[in-house]
Amino acid sequence: AIKRLAFGPATAEAVVVALLAKPTLRLPWAYCAALGFLFAGISPAVVVPSMLQLQDHGFGVTTGVPALVITAASVDVVYAIAGFGIAASFLPGMGAGG
Repeated sequence: AIKRLAFGPATAEAVVVALLAKPTLRLPWAYCAALGFLFAGISPAVVVPSMLQLQDHGFGVTTGVPALVITAASVDVVYAIAGFGIAASFLPGMGAGG
């Protein structure tokens, strides 16, 4: 379940942002991919406070939903950082030795 909650939304967000950035900003694909993963890394900042608030009110605590979503958000951030690093390595001057 964590794989679907972490990798699916982050990948979808990165791809959508990259596809929209290409015609809108007219950037090279490497910049668009880096921008997509940058946006994907910010999304958990919206989800985690909401989950903590729901957890404080007791919603889903017995089934462990808030803990699962917060764990998936942590994996999501690591995946976004790795994706950004890979995309950034294709940017001019950011590759090996740059």
